Amino acid sequence: MKRRFILPLVIAVVVISALALVVQGINNDSSRTTSASIRSTPPLPHYVVVKDYDGDTIQVKREGTLYKVRFLGIDTPETHRPGFVVQCGGPEASAYTKNLLAPGSIVSLKPDSSQPSIDRYGRLLRFVYLGRLNVSYRLVRKGFAKSYHYRGTSTAQQPHLDAGQTIAQAEKLGIWGPPCNGDTSKPEPAVG
Repeated sequence: MKRRFILPLVIAVVVISALALVVQGINNDSSRTTSASIRSTPPLPHYVVVKDYDGDTIQVKREGTLYKVRFLGIDTPETHRPGFVVQCGGPEASAYTKNLLAPGSIVSLKPDSSQPSIDRYGRLLRFVYLGRLNVSYRLVRKGFAKSYHYRGTSTAQQPHLDAGQTIAQAEKLGIWGPPCNGDTSKPEPAVG
């Protein structure tokens, strides 16, 4: 009587083990496919920050070539534009960018297909990433920049930037609080 139960039990164990191996093989194949497809997407090239010009423009270097880069999707108050006064919040925005993207920092540049590649001043128009951090979003969210639609055209990330600006405005951060209160066109207040 015991023999009658042993044979079906052995068959059941063998079948279950075989199914487990098949399922494991399928899972391993799908993870290999996923990893392979991720690896087939080339990473964004890396650049070294050389210097900052103001809150939304930096200079980077890659393979011996220097590039001036204007951050997409934002505008910071002016600090160095010829014929313009230093605008309210400009020095703070510039200092924040200089601190965030210190010379030697490694960044990635990402174009946006809805935007020109280069502006009228010859600057690359790019989203700048410090690791996974979108610098444009950080500046807007901290109140150092306004969400900006270059030539009236929104970037793919504009809704995200607009949302960050709404939060900064509600919290009265940076240019949204005193002394600017959202009006960066006025001159930077004198210190002293």
